[in-house]
Amino acid sequence: MLSIRNFYEYQEPYAEIGFTNNNCLSSYYSSNMTETDCKFVQEFLESIGVSALNTRVIKLNDTFYQILVCSYNSGGKVYTYKDVKFSIIYGDFSSFMYKLVQNLKQAKEFAANDTQKEMLDHYIRHFITGDVNAHKDAQRSWIKDKGPIIETNIGFIEVYLDPMRVRAEYEGFVSIVDKEQSAKLNLLVERAEGIISNLPWPKEFEKEKFSKPDFTSLNVLAFACSGTPIGINLPNYDDIVQNEGFKNVDLGNCYPKPKAEYIQFVKPEDVELIAKYGNDALFVIVALHELLGHGTGKLFKKNKDGKFNFDTNLKHPLTGEPITKWYEDHETWGSKFGKLSSFYEECRADSVALYLSCFKESLEILLPGLESAWDDIVYAAWLEVVLGAVRGLIYYSTETNQFGQSHIGAAYAILQVLLEAGNDFVKVEEGTKDGKPYVYLTMDRKQIHTTGKKAMGEFLRVSEVLFNVIFVETSNIQVHC
Repeated sequence: MLSIRNFYEYQEPYAEIGFTNNNCLSSYYSSNMTETDCKFVQEFLESIGVSALNTRVIKLNDTFYQILVCSYNSGGKVYTYKDVKFSIIYGDFSSFMYKLVQNLKQAKEFAANDTQKEMLDHYIRHFITGDVNAHKDAQRSWIKDKGPIIETNIGFIEVYLDPMRVRAEYEGFVSIVDKEQSAKLNLLVERAEGIISNLPWPKEFEKEKFSKPDFTSLNVLAFACSGTPIGINLPNYDDIVQNEGFKNVDLGNCYPKPKAEYIQFVKPEDVELIAKYGNDALFVIVALHELLGHGTGKLFKKNKDGKFNFDTNLKHPLTGEPITKWYEDHETWGSKFGKLSSFYEECRADSVALYLSCFKESLEILLPGLESAWDDIVYAAWLEVVLGAVRGLIYYSTETNQFGQSHIGAAYAILQVLLEAGNDFVKVEEGTKDGKPYVYLTMDRKQIHTTGKKAMGEFLRVSEVLFNVIFVETSNIQVHC
């Protein structure tokens, strides 16, 4: 049997995570699998209704693939699809799942309520059987568990490390709720519908009723993952988010502490401002990004019964023509747009955050008592996003012309939008620092509420149509990402 290579490889020709035919590496797939192979495997899994989230794939030859499912239970089944055999084998990482299941069973004794016990039962079933539907049930219970003192989530969650964006890494966190910051976020939830009305797209492109999620600020005790985030919007199952709800989490003690000596690519006066207001600016961006960036918008879908969840007489806002494309019942944003989806979703969320930071209603909720500093904090927030594009160039591959990290790719797209906005609103200037060549990013803060807001509004209007309605082939999407 062909072995699956190590996660990291620093020797040539491998330099980044991706498909081996692009001189990249991924431990989700055996080293002889190409992008074409991966797409064919995904086509098969979708044909039998099996999720790829907790799987790895080994290609034995051109007519035989093994799909390894992470679970405690062992077993398997062989399928034939288009004259190719697929063996689905359960029990991958079985010894780890055994320990996990035993600990989850013990955790039930300390559950605060029946909803948490129900959630743990679903988790246990998921890790024993490998059935992703059981994990979805656990997430349904999780979003119903409102305002816990101890907050957790666990499973195969984020797909950032899979070049196909369908296989997830295992992660889990345990945290304690910060009640003071959470009170602000809960108020943002309560007033969300009024703030959503400021978004620059037709109301028909928004859900009929905003599902008010639990939104808390947490102090993380432990987070098992490849990179700790500062904010989370879960679950990542589109059907649950669209129809049942979601939760938002601000990970307050995971914010980097801005120190002047480490702040790069801005003029000295901006260094002082970011050092002073960096965490307040991040709080604004994270709150708006998670709740209203990820939590708004409606996928136009045709359900199993043939009914549409939108008015079919609605005209396409960009073309004025009837809407002729939509998501089928089995399709999601991620499955339809593949590796573009996470870049696009993060870009959309950050764009919403910047746009809504220009409205007084947002700042009244998130920055009470700091009214005299609002302008400085909003400026720091806009700078933080576009600076992410410059700092994140280390994640860009000149060989594949791609960013290896979705949030950085999103920031780069936003930077391009603001550079193209004109009026010298944002500029990248060459200069020197300590006698050496240097690059400075400058922003005319007086234009944030004019040039900047207008540019982000138009960008969002076009982006939201792409998000809701499939009206072009994915290969034709060119929106700076």
